[in-house]
Amino acid sequence: MKEKEFKFLLRKYLKGEASQQEVELIKKFEKELKKKSTTLDYGEPVQEIRDRIFSNIRKDLFGTNSEWLKIAASVLIVVGLGILGLWFGTTSHIKTYRNNITQVKHIRLLDGTKVILNKGSQIQYDESKYNKKAREVKLTGEAFFDVARNEDKPFLVSNGDIITIVLGTSFNIQEKSNNVRVTVVSGKVKVVNKKNKDDILLLPEEQVEVSGSGVFIKEKINSDLFTSWWKEEVKLENINVSDFMKFLSERFDIELSEPSQSFKENQISIRINKSDTLEQVLKRFNYISQIQIIKNEKNEIKVKDQ
Repeated sequence: MKEKEFKFLLRKYLKGEASQQEVELIKKFEKELKKKSTTLDYGEPVQEIRDRIFSNIRKDLFGTNSEWLKIAASVLIVVGLGILGLWFGTTSHIKTYRNNITQVKHIRLLDGTKVILNKGSQIQYDESKYNKKAREVKLTGEAFFDVARNEDKPFLVSNGDIITIVLGTSFNIQEKSNNVRVTVVSGKVKVVNKKNKDDILLLPEEQVEVSGSGVFIKEKINSDLFTSWWKEEVKLENINVSDFMKFLSERFDIELSEPSQSFKENQISIRINKSDTLEQVLKRFNYISQIQIIKNEKNEIKVKDQ
């Protein structure tokens, strides 16, 4: 709710012209405040902020109804620093990039860092703090980062309790089903769980998956399998069938039936275009390989019985 809308709504209420829906909207904000911490980011208790707001709210705007004055102040706090700035001279500078389309979204941050945002994902950062002492962003979903190197200002990506810290590198982060997976293409990456203080260092072609319970699982991988979702074309060289099937499962969002042990280490090389369908990729694979992969009636991909 913006300042203009808020004032308009309060005026309507005090004149007895507010609809029941508008009254409920204000009450909803009051309830939301009670769910939040009693201290905001800059350390002032909510009650002190409320008192200061009271001293600034003009009576000719809000009237003398003390109950609604309390609600008015609560709404101001819930709305956030953008409205509190009216009284304290501070303003919210949160920049948000969302990708609501089916194509990937390319973003360049203030320091030159390149971000490729997958569909249904978003990143946020505070423009007033970014690139001052550090470069911190919050990620929801999946993104590939090519970070501009700056040893004096580390680059941090937050996914809930999981923090990924780098100086200058390229890596991919995927947040899915309460798990966070970090894949490194170049440079060094440190992944920290701020809840239990565990951390791990990753080098190129390494990956860690952090479960919802905070367990770290690290392994050597072929980074192309996990970081090529945004590329127009990917060439997979000498990968085993098991890894290729995992790649297909993620790329086409399809269930996977693991191949038998005898087929897992068979290697192939294949080129895949971004516009290729699963059927086209399987046809190409089956043409060059003695092993045949099919999609069964359960909508799973599996190795065809020999």
